[in-house]
Amino acid sequence: MKKTAAVLAAMCLLSACATVTRGTKQSWEVNSVPEGARVELSNGRGCAITPCGIRVPRHSDFVATFSKTGYRPTRINVTHTFASGGGWAIAGNVLLCCGLLGVAVDAVDGADFNVSPNPVVVKLERDAVVAPPPPTAPPEPLPEPRRYQRPCIKVLTDPSQSTC
Repeated sequence: MKKTAAVLAAMCLLSACATVTRGTKQSWEVNSVPEGARVELSNGRGCAITPCGIRVPRHSDFVATFSKTGYRPTRINVTHTFASGGGWAIAGNVLLCCGLLGVAVDAVDGADFNVSPNPVVVKLERDAVVAPPPPTAPPEPLPEPRRYQRPCIKVLTDPSQSTC
């Protein structure tokens, strides 16, 4: 009798249909235009280069920041919504053993939810073009280099002609 009660208790605890069929995490698919942006989530997760998929709990709420050199950082809010398939999981919980307990487990672990929006495509905007600095006065020209002059070597036969 105790063995049967233990088996029934285990069935009741494990009867959360959405938890079993959908799991408590999902892949959040992200992309950017142009591709190659870095994505950082407020929950500490992220990816180095878009497009990518990030595993997140189904009942997550977070802010995603997209950044790429030469583009303005873009932030989006991501929340969770009740999954359309969650109704079937609730019906399965009610029809199976300890249905209300299964409903409670699915609600607590978030298996009845999906993150939204999913997938996400973010269009990044270019940074404003920085104007070049105004022209400055041209620098002073360098002085002409002095030319090397060979020394004058002359055998003086007449002392009156002492210059080369």
